[in-house]
Amino acid sequence: MRKTLLVCFLALMLAAGLFQTASFSREDEEVDFTQKNIEYTRDIQKETGYAYGTVVGVSPDRITLNEYNADTGRNEDVTYSIDPSAELDNVGSTREIEEGDDVRVEYNMREGRRNAIYVYVE
Repeated sequence: MRKTLLVCFLALMLAAGLFQTASFSREDEEVDFTQKNIEYTRDIQKETGYAYGTVVGVSPDRITLNEYNADTGRNEDVTYSIDPSAELDNVGSTREIEEGDDVRVEYNMREGRRNAIYVYVE
């Protein structure tokens, strides 16, 4: 009986030692926080924004709206790139959008630019 207890005790000690060694080995691994920050920044840049304004310029791949800026209290012209896969609502193509149309845009930021992913023409 003593032998069995001694063998069990030694087995437990050995297992605990192996477990502890395995858990400490993770500390030796380097974590690339720069890469993690880059990935986090990319996720932030993909956040969606919404805008409403009057069209003051349009081309097949861009639309410029005169919209109200709540921060400055003034209207300003803001240009959005139109993503080729953007959903257009109430028009068949950007060629049907005219200056003076009221438009709602859903966009995300990509490389510092506003990229329209949804355009609704009223």
